[in-house]
Amino acid sequence: VPQTGRASYAPKLSSAQGQLLSHNTLEPVYNLFRAVTPEPGAWIDTTSGRIKVLDCAPEHERRVPEGRISVAQDHVVIGFHDGALGLRRVQPAGKSAMSAADWARGIHSLGDWSFA
Repeated sequence: VPQTGRASYAPKLSSAQGQLLSHNTLEPVYNLFRAVTPEPGAWIDTTSGRIKVLDCAPEHERRVPEGRISVAQDHVVIGFHDGALGLRRVQPAGKSAMSAADWARGIHSLGDWSFA
C-alpha cells in the first residue's frame, strides 16, 4: 500500500524510560520491557542498586506482593500491581550478565528486598 505524506521519526528512547515501576500493571510493564530491549534496556531500582533486566516473562501462576522480589527454587519473581514477572537473565550494576538464579544465590538477605 503506498504511503501518503512524509515519513515521521520517533524520538530516541532514554535509559530513564526503561525503568519497570512496581505500581504499574503487568501487561504494560512487559510491553515496555520488549520495547526498550536490548537498547536502552529495562531495569529495576532495588534497595541494593540498579538491576538491568535482560530476559523475563510474565508469571501467571505466581503471586508476589507489589514491589517485592521473591526467590524460590531458582526462580526470581518480581511483583507488580496485578501480576508478577519472572526474571531469567539480569545484569547488576558494575557486573557481568548472569542468570537471575545465579544472581539470587549471591544475595544473602533477598527476603528484605523491594524495588520501586
